[in-house]
Amino acid sequence: MTSRLLKEILIVVILLTLGGLFVYGLGTTLLPLLFSIFLAYASLPIVKYLESKGLSRTLATTSVLLAVLLVLFLAFFFGLPPLFSETREAIANLPQHLTSGVEKVNEILGEYGFSVPYDKESLTQLAHNFFENMSADIVKTSGGVLQKSLLSVTSVVVVVLNVFLVPIFFVYVINDCEGFLNSVKNLVPLAWRP
Repeated sequence: MTSRLLKEILIVVILLTLGGLFVYGLGTTLLPLLFSIFLAYASLPIVKYLESKGLSRTLATTSVLLAVLLVLFLAFFFGLPPLFSETREAIANLPQHLTSGVEKVNEILGEYGFSVPYDKESLTQLAHNFFENMSADIVKTSGGVLQKSLLSVTSVVVVVLNVFLVPIFFVYVINDCEGFLNSVKNLVPLAWRP
């Protein structure tokens, strides 16, 4: 191997190691950082458009951030309660839907001369009991997990900090993204840039 190739391989290994250590060091802040980077990447065209209309980068970033936070709040406030109630209702109605499905399958199989080895009542009761127990277990398990995670003081503090980190990371990333990308590009050897 030539010394130049060895040097380039060493640079790549060092960069990957530093990147791995960086990701490991971020720990619980990795998710808010990635979410902020995604939001900044998705919002950058809007910020640039607002800048082209005469707004400063700071005012354009603040406007976009407030709009994104408003959309996320409205989605959370209006979207989650119906989702929870519909999921609970679907789990409660699952045995009835299964019963009607078993009856339809039994009708179709009967037309072709097949029969289900169980009688309809015992099969329906079996399915009903299974899904009642399963839905009760799902609700109990998810409720226990949710309760444990929400009652933990540490997890509540981490969630609150992460919620506040997203706007901070967003503003930083969207204000410095071009400079950051140029810095990263400068780390890549010229021969590898294309």
